[in-house]
Amino acid sequence: MTNTNTENLDKFREKHVTCFTLKPWHDLALWQWLEDIGFPNLGDKNNRQRITKVTGNWPILLYELYNKTKNAIHLLDHHLSKIEMGLKEKETVKNLEVSFGLRYVEAKKVLHNLAILGEASIENLMELTDLPPEIVYRSIVWADLLNLVFPSSNKTWKVDPIVDKLVKLGTE
Repeated sequence: MTNTNTENLDKFREKHVTCFTLKPWHDLALWQWLEDIGFPNLGDKNNRQRITKVTGNWPILLYELYNKTKNAIHLLDHHLSKIEMGLKEKETVKNLEVSFGLRYVEAKKVLHNLAILGEASIENLMELTDLPPEIVYRSIVWADLLNLVFPSSNKTWKVDPIVDKLVKLGTE
């Protein structure tokens, strides 16, 4: 499969399906948001990189960071560490799985296999699972539309780093 988000969305729109995509914020959006919420001193490149490393710039994790730091911005490192540790705790992972749409066992199994491999084609994923090929294909299309995976080189796919952590811990 060589489709991108745009091509997949076009196919759905041709069938008059209303589609929404989710994705992490771009670095410029993060910078603007930090300015807008009154944290302009966090907008420098080093702080943004630290924030991005922990949150992946996913809005749900950025809002959590904001809620923890809004009255104690000087504790940014502490709160970033708490979020990072939370991504290793079963209860937090369960809650985030729901927020990321990772409740579907088949799709989660496909993403888990992809996370373990690091990078794979859909054909490779079909060979590694007992799921029907159509389920594997639809799982990647679905995950692509939600930006949980992204195309890599030579018709292969990778899992978003935050989603990688969720599916690995969530299936232990």
